[in-house]
Amino acid sequence: MYPKKVNLFDLDMYIEGKLEITNLINQKLKEKNLNVRQLAKKINISNPTIYRFLNGKSMRGKNLYKIIMFLGIQSKTIENFNPFIYSGPYKYRKYDFKFPISLSPMHIRLVSHFLGDGSLEKCHCRWYQKSDVGWGMYN
Repeated sequence: MYPKKVNLFDLDMYIEGKLEITNLINQKLKEKNLNVRQLAKKINISNPTIYRFLNGKSMRGKNLYKIIMFLGIQSKTIENFNPFIYSGPYKYRKYDFKFPISLSPMHIRLVSHFLGDGSLEKCHCRWYQKSDVGWGMYN
């Protein structure tokens, strides 16, 4: 059951348009004999959004996922290029993860502590859940 693998496209973040990724997308567009305008029309994303990404700006992960699925690029290939991810479109709060990330229940409990739903002490971690499960404790 755990640790759960979290992949790049499981997160709702913005992804940097690295040169390797943009070159791969341009290559696939040439193979399919498409231009950006035609691609944008087929997957229902505005062509300025795609052009911005191809010029090195960031793009929302769900939009990039639509592009790579349409072009037949595997998501693992994009993860191997290790792009930076951001919490917003203006490259604020840059994160550099190696995907896939393995998350165990202990990781989730630590995150809940930082969000204010639990307490973390030297010997144990206590967390609270708003569900019928109640609360638990990890020693």
